Amino acid sequence: MLDEDSSVVLLRRARQADASFLPAELDLLRATVDRFTFAERRRAAASGIPDRALARCLAAVAVQQQTRLVFDSLQAIERTFGRSRCTVAMIADIRGRMPPHVRERPLDLATWHAAVGELALYSYSWATYGDAIRDAGDTVEAIAVLDQGVREITEPLNRLRLSIGLLQLVTAHGDSARMRSIRGGIDAMVQRDGRPAMRFNWLTEQMERAPDSRTRDSLARLALPIARQHRARAALFTWFTSDGATSLDHGDIARAVDALRSAAALADTIGGTASRSRMHARLGRALVKQGRVGEGIAELRRSLALADPGDRYTLADINHNLGHAYESAGVTDSAVRAIDRFAALAAPFQDDGIGIISLRDAGAIRWDAGLHASARVAFDRMVRLIVRRQAYFFYAGEYYERIGDLARARRFYARVSEADSEEGARALAGSVRVFESLGLADSAAALARRHDRAPSTAEEIPLLPAVLVRTGRSEPGLAAMRKWIATQSPQGNVERTARARTHLAGLLLEAGQFGDAIAEARRAAEAASGANLVEARARAMLVEGTAQLRAHGADSAARTLMRADSLLCGRASTELAFELSDALGDALAEHGQVAAALVAYDRAASMGERMRTSFDEDLDQARVHAEKIAPLDGAMRTLLSGRDRLNTELLTRWSQRRKEALFADARTRRTASIAELRRGMGAHDALVDYVVLDSIVAAIVVTPSRAGIVTLPITARQLGDRIAALRRPFSAYNGRVDVARLFFDTRNAAALHAALVQPLDSLTQGASHLIVIPDGPLHLLPFDALVTNAGATPAFLVDRYEVSYLPSAGFARGSDAGGRRPGSLLFVGYGVEGDTTEWTRVAAAWRGKSQRLLGSGASEERVTAMAPRFDILHFAVHARADVTDPLASHLALAAMPGQDGLFHASEIERVQMSPSLVVLSACETDAGAVLRGVGAMGLARAFLVAGARGVVGTEWSVGPAALQLMSVFYSRLAAGDRPATALRTAKLALRRDSRTANPFYWAPFTLTEVR
Repeated sequence: MLDEDSSVVLLRRARQADASFLPAELDLLRATVDRFTFAERRRAAASGIPDRALARCLAAVAVQQQTRLVFDSLQAIERTFGRSRCTVAMIADIRGRMPPHVRERPLDLATWHAAVGELALYSYSWATYGDAIRDAGDTVEAIAVLDQGVREITEPLNRLRLSIGLLQLVTAHGDSARMRSIRGGIDAMVQRDGRPAMRFNWLTEQMERAPDSRTRDSLARLALPIARQHRARAALFTWFTSDGATSLDHGDIARAVDALRSAAALADTIGGTASRSRMHARLGRALVKQGRVGEGIAELRRSLALADPGDRYTLADINHNLGHAYESAGVTDSAVRAIDRFAALAAPFQDDGIGIISLRDAGAIRWDAGLHASARVAFDRMVRLIVRRQAYFFYAGEYYERIGDLARARRFYARVSEADSEEGARALAGSVRVFESLGLADSAAALARRHDRAPSTAEEIPLLPAVLVRTGRSEPGLAAMRKWIATQSPQGNVERTARARTHLAGLLLEAGQFGDAIAEARRAAEAASGANLVEARARAMLVEGTAQLRAHGADSAARTLMRADSLLCGRASTELAFELSDALGDALAEHGQVAAALVAYDRAASMGERMRTSFDEDLDQARVHAEKIAPLDGAMRTLLSGRDRLNTELLTRWSQRRKEALFADARTRRTASIAELRRGMGAHDALVDYVVLDSIVAAIVVTPSRAGIVTLPITARQLGDRIAALRRPFSAYNGRVDVARLFFDTRNAAALHAALVQPLDSLTQGASHLIVIPDGPLHLLPFDALVTNAGATPAFLVDRYEVSYLPSAGFARGSDAGGRRPGSLLFVGYGVEGDTTEWTRVAAAWRGKSQRLLGSGASEERVTAMAPRFDILHFAVHARADVTDPLASHLALAAMPGQDGLFHASEIERVQMSPSLVVLSACETDAGAVLRGVGAMGLARAFLVAGARGVVGTEWSVGPAALQLMSVFYSRLAAGDRPATALRTAKLALRRDSRTANPFYWAPFTLTEVR
């Protein structure tokens, strides 16, 4: 019927006439499902039913949430009241609706028919049983089942629905003759019946399979007048809902938004909160997909406010979509909170995969935002659930591929059945990536062919073309991609066509065919424009502009990218806007428009900074900063290579921004001018700010009387190779360094001095204190060990200069040129041979207020409690700097109940302290993974983040000579020397002793300050 209100009235009268007639009871539940909350549905289902078993059964199915929960409820009712027609029929029906991996083997037709009883009058029961047979692998039998159902059902609307299901199954099976026969039979049945509901439903079903918007428009001209003539708001609602879903499937996002907006408005008029919530959620998803992220988030939040508090499944789904919407907007903290709510709500719904998907998304959003540690917690829970359920192996493979465990990724991908069209295709795609990463190009190509031959989902594009292009077989790869586009475009999925053409343009760009790349990108933009796909159009224009720039058409590239930029108008995801602004900066710089380029770079950099500051943890911020450093590199490259290369002031400010240290007070720190830097310098200081880019290495030098920029005679790659070679002999093997075989390459050290320091002599003349701001691989170079004279008796930089380090020039302001004796010292020693002796020497040299924590007393709890009360913290412990995972770096302290004794970098950062100095007399405490624009993510940095003003750390393993160095260091510190001066004096003492003259003994100790 088209009159839903009258339908409900009649169904209620049917209940009064015979409350035990299941079809009428279930129809009444379906008619009111969108009007009531869960609690109201349960009460309405049981109201007026004297049979308690039937009342409980109807209340259980009234909720219509996850099938396993309903199934378990029905079995519990049977245990309490015994078997009844309702429980037997509904359990049989639900078996057909369970996911294939948890469903029991389908009953034979006769047994099922007897079990469902009266429900065999209804199309949905036959359809779900047919689905179960099909999922068991017997499509021919499934067609036969639906065929029998069509013959048995006499009620016209139910017969029409099942006939349509049969048509879809036969179509998927590829029987075109049978398909035409069934379609003709349906047309004749609808014509004979003559009722408007029959014709409207048939038109709606045809619309859902229409290949293009023109066909859907012609069907709408036939269907909508029927609903409007009968004032059937529910029918109009059904039409617009179906039109919206179909348009989304075909990539026609603009039409989908219009249809879903109409459906949402009708839902608001009809008044059921469940349907209102559902439609505003769908509208929100479509708006996000269109690039109107802010509007989409508003609709999703409205949907959340309307949702039934008892409907966990719907609440989970809304939070799922809201999380991805926030992610698109670049609001990561809100995205994480929404996805965590999704995971919590989805926890009971594991059989249909929503629990696994929620953990996957909780991990993926965190991982993509740089929150790797917490991401892995969610991923590991997901894998345990996958192994237990023996399903959804793709997600486990995706996770292991993400973390670089390709062997496990390959095994999990191989466990996915290719018969599962969507997950099977995705698993094949994952296997292709794994084989490419392993360098097995032929295996990758073979799997890509299998992937591309399989039925594809609406999101997929072929893989083989990209594999061929990446392995140097460009022409067959490009031809395959063009052929695929030609066969897919007529199917009407505008979004996929636009994505595929953009992908082809990218392949042409990779193959060096810039003209063809430009033309294809324009076709992609045109396809996206026709469907008002704003982000897809902008992405195509991004590829076009990049190709124009590669073809040395900087002027046209700038114009294209500016058009794409204006097209977005703030509606795109932050990631796309970031990429576009960065590319625009490159184009403008190449075109010689330096000022305009810097504006574009500034905007991209600001987006990166907003993404970064949405995180609380230093490591997460640092990772985002390193990933989003391209526009800052672009600005520096432009300034160093263009006409404005002598603009030292501007370059100094950009360098400070690029090397944002992210320490405790960095968010409020503004860039310092050269005049401000000079005010904080001593008379004999020279600040040297190194800049290491892919194309150029330079130094900005500021002294009290002069400033300048020097391009250095070395490349970034040469620099990295030389520093690695210099450090290699000092690397520990199995935790030990072979001191007897130490070799220090004086020629290499002299070459580094000639490239890095000697060219600065004219600017640093008269200086005795170098304040070094390293960049890139220079974070791993102890400048003291550079050789200024590579003769028989080499001279080192430490002989000439006092050297200290800063994270960025902004931290040089307001420095204290004089010495300051800190008032108190806390010594922490644990697990290191000679820690008691070191304590004795340090305490004797310091001669001030001091306290020790040794052995079992050196626990995490006691250290964190006492550290804030002291001016100097000294650690004589074992340490580990983890290059691959900085979160695993730690100091080894005493283990206690409930504490592992591993004082991790992340734990150090959370301690509220402000010591003047932290001394880490342990191995590799200033080493660690080096992130671009940030530096080494080691333990020294962790203490600076926690609030320390200076840290003495180590670049490599240290031995017993550290005792002698510390004695001299603390003696001079106690006498009033600055830490940099005291450290140099201690190093020179070892340098002049023949037993410790090798730089291995004294060079690893470095002082980093945050003044």
